[in-house]
Amino acid sequence: PDMQIRCLAHVVNLVVQSILHGIDEAADPDTDDYYETNKKESFHYDINKDEELDGMQQEMISEGESQVPEDDDDLEGIDQAEFKSPIKRMFLTHGLILDITQLRFICTKIVSSPQRRQRFRRTAQEKYADRSDSKTPKALMVIRDVILSKAIDVWVFDTPSLRDNFMLTREDWLHLKLLADMLEVFTKVTLQMSKTDLPTISFALPMYELMRTRLVESRDDAKLPPPLHRAACAGLRKLDKYQDLALGNQYYKLGTILHPHFRTAWFQRQSADASAQAEVLLEHVAEVYHHERQVSVPRNDGSAANSVPKPADNEADNWLLSVCSFDVPLAPTPADESQAWKDEVRRYIKFEGGRGELQDPLGWWKV
Repeated sequence: PDMQIRCLAHVVNLVVQSILHGIDEAADPDTDDYYETNKKESFHYDINKDEELDGMQQEMISEGESQVPEDDDDLEGIDQAEFKSPIKRMFLTHGLILDITQLRFICTKIVSSPQRRQRFRRTAQEKYADRSDSKTPKALMVIRDVILSKAIDVWVFDTPSLRDNFMLTREDWLHLKLLADMLEVFTKVTLQMSKTDLPTISFALPMYELMRTRLVESRDDAKLPPPLHRAACAGLRKLDKYQDLALGNQYYKLGTILHPHFRTAWFQRQSADASAQAEVLLEHVAEVYHHERQVSVPRNDGSAANSVPKPADNEADNWLLSVCSFDVPLAPTPADESQAWKDEVRRYIKFEGGRGELQDPLGWWKV
């Protein structure tokens, strides 16, 4: 059986790159794996930790500097007919590729100079004034977790060199939103798997399931534009390849089973057989562990000799100990100690002790 623990960050990157390759926005990951050249970067992009972005947001421009005319010389080399031609637009997979290309180009222009950035900030503040947070050091900035479509449209319209050929239509924004919605699940997966205070292997199979559910929804959505449908299918094929390997890996299965919130019942999402197989795996591992780590437990005959020792008396508590001291006999051990582990497995499968906190599986085991 396959026993390799694969890097989920790499798998996510391969799937997303396959999706983007489906709309000609990335190279084929089978021939040019972007992860290999960017694996030193953070798995999950946290916008609040982007120092370069923070620097841009906190920059201050004097009134005199803000009056400096923006240099549009760098726009002259653009073949604007490429964006204007309706034939070209129809050829480029119903305009979706062009939408992404346009948006990327516009964003590049917005951040290309302090003056343009400041003008965009002012525009965004006007359009999203109700979403700014005056209690933070970034009070002048708009909340960044939204696509600032209105502000971008106004900024492009107010830029003469872009107005005629680079305005995004309502349909363009709809296509971009559909793509963003499809990719959102991967952002959530990278955030979950970037946590350092919990064992992430317990979440690997559920994360695969979340990604697959989202891509299947896109694949089966008859209203989705053909380019996005093809992209979803491409991503799903890549994901299925690695999910099948993960489902055949006993380490992934055991990691899921040992999360008290999931246990063997999680595998019922696949089938009753999968759940039964998970129980067999847990019993096998428990038996091996029992034989390898067997610890002798003193037999208890109920006498005071086998009672729990009294704690050392604290002089300050002597008055209380006089009415609180008593022997606590050890719990009787099973008649057949060699089979005790089986009872423990059965109780675990039945969720004895509760499911615990989803994001704190180790806390349950420490109780």
